[in-house]
Amino acid sequence: MPTNNNANTYIVPTTANEVTMPSQPAFLAYNSATDANVVGQAGTTYTVIFDTEVYDQNSDYNSGTGTFTSPVTGKCILSAFVLVIDLAAAMTNSYIGFITSNRSYYTGYYNIGAMRNTPNNGVYLHMDTIADMDAADTVTFIVEVQGGTNVADIYGGANPNTYFTGKLIC
Repeated sequence: MPTNNNANTYIVPTTANEVTMPSQPAFLAYNSATDANVVGQAGTTYTVIFDTEVYDQNSDYNSGTGTFTSPVTGKCILSAFVLVIDLAAAMTNSYIGFITSNRSYYTGYYNIGAMRNTPNNGVYLHMDTIADMDAADTVTFIVEVQGGTNVADIYGGANPNTYFTGKLIC
């Protein structure tokens, strides 16, 4: 028996007792075009705008600003992959992070110039966290690369190689 009110179904069980929650916040968005010359210089922190939604189950992700807004208080699992390309060997420090209203979550520093590979002098960076969020709190994803000038790019394309995903888990 579904749990619902007159207008919405909140929990839908199957005959095998699996459940779906059609209103539960969950999203996946990716970068559909390369953001050129946005990182590389110390002090330049870039907020990635994942502009194409694969799904946004509760309409809580804004693809124009790259911001997820939590509709309720709870814990959200967040994950992001970013492909940084056109890196120079001198770009020795980088980090990525989730910036939420409550706190910021960062990775340690990477020697990104030493990690780059061919053919595009690129590196995949990845981060996961479970963030404590209150109702109306927001989260964005940032990248900083240091050691040169802003000539490195955040890759984008038709496939979700650079993406941000999240889900309310409890």
